[in-house]
Amino acid sequence: MKKAEEYLVSQNQVQNPTGEQAPQQQPSLKEAGKKAQIPMVYVVFGPAELIEVNGDPKYTTGLEYVINTNGNIFRLDGQYYILISGRWFKGPSFDGPWTFEDGKTLPSDFAKIPTDNPKASMLASVRARPRPKKR
Repeated sequence: MKKAEEYLVSQNQVQNPTGEQAPQQQPSLKEAGKKAQIPMVYVVFGPAELIEVNGDPKYTTGLEYVINTNGNIFRLDGQYYILISGRWFKGPSFDGPWTFEDGKTLPSDFAKIPTDNPKASMLASVRARPRPKKR
């Protein structure tokens, strides 16, 4: 536990622009603990998936997708779509209610995402996408 406390103290020390420690008195462990960020804890009593977004969602244009997350969150015509473990879910807002959406019935905009797009990995879960021709 002492190493964790030392880490908190070292993270809360002020550094100057050159990266060197500014001459100051070491804060006490009690002070360092007051400045530490407390993580959010979620408790759910049923099936759930946690998709973390860094701040408020920031969208692209056209078929919109959230750019400040590792998850696959899309918005089109006021509907939200998320891809979890190869399955699509659709809802009117982030709060749901979420319903299963078959990959065959997704709007055609999903199949038009270019293969060099940051979200192109989701194309494997879009069934309306034309298959490449065999040579």
